[in-house]
Amino acid sequence: MALNAKEVVRVFACSSQLSYNLTRLKYSFIANPVKRALCNMKSETDAFKGTLRALKKSVVPIEIELESIVEVQKTKAENDLVNDMFNILHKPIFQDKYRQISHAVMSCMQVFSLSYDICFNLVPMDAGILCWPLMLPNACNIHRYLGPICNFQDELDPGLGEGYVYLKKASKTFTENLINVNVVCREIPDKTDDQFHTTKLTAEQLVEAFEVKYYVMQGAVVIVNVCLALLFLRLVTSAQSYHDLYLTSIDYDNVYITGYFKRIDGRRKEKHKCSLLPLKKV
Repeated sequence: MALNAKEVVRVFACSSQLSYNLTRLKYSFIANPVKRALCNMKSETDAFKGTLRALKKSVVPIEIELESIVEVQKTKAENDLVNDMFNILHKPIFQDKYRQISHAVMSCMQVFSLSYDICFNLVPMDAGILCWPLMLPNACNIHRYLGPICNFQDELDPGLGEGYVYLKKASKTFTENLINVNVVCREIPDKTDDQFHTTKLTAEQLVEAFEVKYYVMQGAVVIVNVCLALLFLRLVTSAQSYHDLYLTSIDYDNVYITGYFKRIDGRRKEKHKCSLLPLKKV
């Protein structure tokens, strides 16, 4: 039982150290990477702020270009003045040019109408498609020669508005989420060694205390064993002495010699005869 108890105490001490080692290893695997990441993040904060400033600088010109009305109002005022002067000075010129263009269109329609009739009469019915370029809508389509009117929608890339909305949302999200961010990296004193020594010292003290009690118990067991050995020797010697006396002394522990033998010796003594007691060996 003492040996088993000693092994139990030793296993307890080893289990305490093993539990501490596992806890420390778990802390190293989990806490240290997070700690290093936070500490490294502090050095990268300036670069991150620079990136945000660059993003803001990139967004502001686009925002001013798409949303600002200052330039529009300024341009409108200038255009109003130019338009008034343009209407005063160049309105007669436009009217004259419009009359010339209208006259050119009428002349074109007359010439090509006559040409279409001559062509249609000269070629067979099946080849009438050859006169198709001389038709009035095709030949006198001045819009085709003057070019299309400028349309700002055709000049813009598809998805510009949607991309700008997402850009604004992303910039706003970055700005709002980083307003209250404050990364603080503080070195935490490592107390694991002290805790390890405390746990180890406690286990050693427990083992030492149990060893003292174990030695005391072992001494008591030795004393008990000596006493039992002496008692056993006493039993052996007593048995041998009893055996010798029983064989050599007729009176020793002889339950068959009772008081009746003394009465017989008394009568024989009165008759002056030899007594029976003490009995003699044959």
